[in-house]
Amino acid sequence: MRTDRDRRTARRVIGGKDILAEAVTPAYTEARTRVRYLDDWRTHYVFGGEVHCGSDTIRAAGTRCWNSPTRTELTVHRRFK
Repeated sequence: MRTDRDRRTARRVIGGKDILAEAVTPAYTEARTRVRYLDDWRTHYVFGGEVHCGSDTIRAAGTRCWNSPTRTELTVHRRFK
């Protein structure tokens, strides 16, 4: 079943496949991190930005973001501690 996201991104991927999503999703899933994709073509490219302008991570609420580790940092810390 094709999703709305598939219809919007199909023209910008190789052979109709989103090769980035196919590589990234399993890697982050294995690290117990949820991945959500957004179509940022219009909001972060057409309107004068780039992909990094829309990238973000979820941090613990109630603390200053620069003092709060990301979920990925917590996972890496637990693995190599």
